[in-house]
Amino acid sequence: MIIKKILKRKNILKDLKIIFTDLDESLLKENKYYPKVLDNFIKELISKNYIIVALTSKTYTEVKKLYNKNNIKFSLSSENGSSFYIPKSKNNNDLTFKKVINKKAIKSNEIFRRLKILPVRFLSNITFIKDLSLDKQAEITKLKKNELIDFNNRDFSVSIIWNGSNSLLALFRKYLIKLNLQATFGGKMINVSGIHTKLDALIYFKKMYLKKFNINNCITISIGDSQNDVEILNYTDYSGMVIRKEKSKISLIKNYNVFISKSSAPEGWVELLTKINKEMERKNI
Repeated sequence: MIIKKILKRKNILKDLKIIFTDLDESLLKENKYYPKVLDNFIKELISKNYIIVALTSKTYTEVKKLYNKNNIKFSLSSENGSSFYIPKSKNNNDLTFKKVINKKAIKSNEIFRRLKILPVRFLSNITFIKDLSLDKQAEITKLKKNELIDFNNRDFSVSIIWNGSNSLLALFRKYLIKLNLQATFGGKMINVSGIHTKLDALIYFKKMYLKKFNINNCITISIGDSQNDVEILNYTDYSGMVIRKEKSKISLIKNYNVFISKSSAPEGWVELLTKINKEMERKNI
């Protein structure tokens, strides 16, 4: 995907629009980017003064590889708001970023240390994903074996499987808070991290772009598909939910400017932003 410069300062007026998007099963399908579906549509969005920011539970190395392979240059936040990355290089072959670490983030080795000294009733019901065989890891994560190195290269989270009851899980999650940790669900696994979320990243990038372009406000749009995206979906001016047949529908507190796709990713991503763009044009935004 060829995107030279996302926006120039002189082109920014009062119509700056920022799209905060989840990656897995929102923009991507089965961990793949589909250029035939997305490239021209994204170019069109950028020509209309949209900025796109990826907010994901993926690791930085996972996203970096995805970006380099598809020539993507969006700002991003990895591991559920643990850190923020702003593109700074112009080299299409090896994109580099300025990195800002969320003050709430805790390094993975410290998280692991805290988990290893949990009470036995909790620790005995935890399986660390990196301790599983490659075949089992691939089955759980739905990744190829050669992708697992980047998945496990976590800076600010630890991935686990919970083997206990739901009632004990509720107690486990409460206990984690005492350790300044939280459990975030992602498919069949749980990511344990510091108490930060994608919303931290959204607020950081919004403030950054308002300051960069010397404006007071902008239109915010969020696209997601799971419970892990609820905070950002509730926060933004416009919210789009990409449907997933295998998952139950998510519910939001907000009841306005909410759009639900009929298609799954990546077509559902295009469908939602087309609807949202038309609605804003109808309102002369």
